[in-house]
Amino acid sequence: MTLFRSVFICALILIFQVKFSQAQTPPAADSYTQGLALFQQKQYAAALPLFEQAEKEKPNDAQVNYHLAYCQYLTGDLKDAALHFYIVDRIKANPAMKAYADKIKFNLPFVDQQWVENQLQPKTVPVPENTITSVPSSETRNSLVLPAVEYNFKPFGFRLGTGLVLANMDDFNTEKDALATIAQNYQTTDSTLTYDQSIPFVLGYFEINPFCGLGDFEIGGRFSYFFPTSATYYRANTYGYSVNFSDDFDTFSLALTSRFYLKVDEKSRFFIEPILGFQPLHMTTNFNYKGTSSTPPNGVYGFNMDGSTLNTGLNIGFKFKTSEHFNISVGAGYEYARFENLHGTYFDSKFTNLNNIPGKAVMAYSAYWGKYLIWFLPDDPAKNLSFYNSNADAQNTRPLVVDFGGVRLSLDCAFVF
Repeated sequence: MTLFRSVFICALILIFQVKFSQAQTPPAADSYTQGLALFQQKQYAAALPLFEQAEKEKPNDAQVNYHLAYCQYLTGDLKDAALHFYIVDRIKANPAMKAYADKIKFNLPFVDQQWVENQLQPKTVPVPENTITSVPSSETRNSLVLPAVEYNFKPFGFRLGTGLVLANMDDFNTEKDALATIAQNYQTTDSTLTYDQSIPFVLGYFEINPFCGLGDFEIGGRFSYFFPTSATYYRANTYGYSVNFSDDFDTFSLALTSRFYLKVDEKSRFFIEPILGFQPLHMTTNFNYKGTSSTPPNGVYGFNMDGSTLNTGLNIGFKFKTSEHFNISVGAGYEYARFENLHGTYFDSKFTNLNNIPGKAVMAYSAYWGKYLIWFLPDDPAKNLSFYNSNADAQNTRPLVVDFGGVRLSLDCAFVF
């Protein structure tokens, strides 16, 4: 009996010790509570798996889904973050939460957007009202501090832009130098003669560019209209003699464009923009003379020329988002637009029988001056034009080149929707 009592007492002591130990050890915190502790310490990556576990245990808990979405966003899992912010709104309607989810979703590639939409089909939500286990109070919802959304640029829109092209007008500069030499030669016998000339080397333009975006890639069309410009030359003396040359240019371009974007920060992108298009040109050359020794002493002659070329190039720059529907781009690059084989018709107030004869614009060597000048070369070599000093000039020619290619600087504003 004594032995029995001893065993019984020992058993009671052991039971008491186990119960006491259990009473002294606090219950383990659940996954959500542990995750929330790490969340409050801004240890979002560490909190994420705990919130994922909590979401499996309580899939219809708005607080769990909110904190899970928050951590997913801050750790770069944007598509799951969008999904769970939507689920928070589905559990308890919250327009601000839905708008936030919309913005994150809009930042996703198209495939991920489709994935989010598929996950939100009725098989996932809505949740029956009687299964909701926890919903943030209105005070809590209003006090939620959401992470900054990285806004993506909208996929559809159009740009209005302007800019400058630093053109290569080599043939016109060649003629400019030749005409300056001719004027200086005249000045040796006429001290009253003066001359002036200008060659455009900066071309201004306006453009419109509708586009469609696919993630970090855009494709669109570009219409660029170049402001009319002229190359001019003028010489005159005090006795009524004057000669005025002008080459007037009118051109535009139609091109396909694409942009490849690289992230700089949340609201800006670096872009690479290749272009390929078509550019026509109309050029009118006028030679006006007054008080000359010719008969009659006053008159005008010249030619109308047309041509086209491939317009291609590569631009780089930065795009900055200023609001949900507006952004600004600045860029620079080089574009090719070289016109050769310009063809058209001649006109002459003195020799009207030569009006409308076809021909092409050339750089012709003047044996009289020993310089290359811009001339009109008839398609019919039997035609003789008033401004040739000798028929031999027509034998030493090459096509006139109008080169509107060069460094391109641009600024545009995009309206997106």
